[in-house]
Amino acid sequence: MKEKVIIAALNNYEDNKDFESSLKEIERLAESVGAEVCGTLVQNNMKIDSKTYIGKGKAEELKEASENLNVDTIIFNNELTGSQQKNLEKIIKKNIIDRTQLILEIFANRAHTPISKMQVELAKAKYMLPRLKGSFQSFDRQGGGIGTRGGGETLMETDRRHILLRINYLKDRLQKDEVTRDNKRRNRNRTDKKVVSLFRIYQCW
Repeated sequence: MKEKVIIAALNNYEDNKDFESSLKEIERLAESVGAEVCGTLVQNNMKIDSKTYIGKGKAEELKEASENLNVDTIIFNNELTGSQQKNLEKIIKKNIIDRTQLILEIFANRAHTPISKMQVELAKAKYMLPRLKGSFQSFDRQGGGIGTRGGGETLMETDRRHILLRINYLKDRLQKDEVTRDNKRRNRNRTDKKVVSLFRIYQCW
């Protein structure tokens, strides 16, 4: 069964044709990951709300539409900050993703080689890192204990550390792979040159 979604967008384009084109594109992107687009909600406003991206009234309207249409996810046709995404999820009570997240999901579905999978994972980790801010509660507000990393350390800090370690690991793996591929290319070129030289010597005979 297809996942039901609503496309939400802020129309702050100067040219309406560009906006319409952008909407059609994100609908195609959503459908490419198996989603069923049940509706589109547009706010015509040049100003972005710092807390909810669209206005709070429009967010409430989006909540009502998502309940009536029984959708699972709202896809925003723009990039949201971590706080905007969190605030929208609090109001709408649905899964909220933005354009970048959707594109990363498409890349993940199309990644088949170990290298391409690592590249997508790295991109996802970089995307998620700034979105952890203020999302988690404290392990222990009273003080440190056996097996803890210090009093009052938060789940956010632990997840942040984990993601940073993973980013560094993936960067290192990809860099080493690039060096390996460069060495293989150089060795191939040297081999090809030797074959050409031998062929020329053979021709001289």
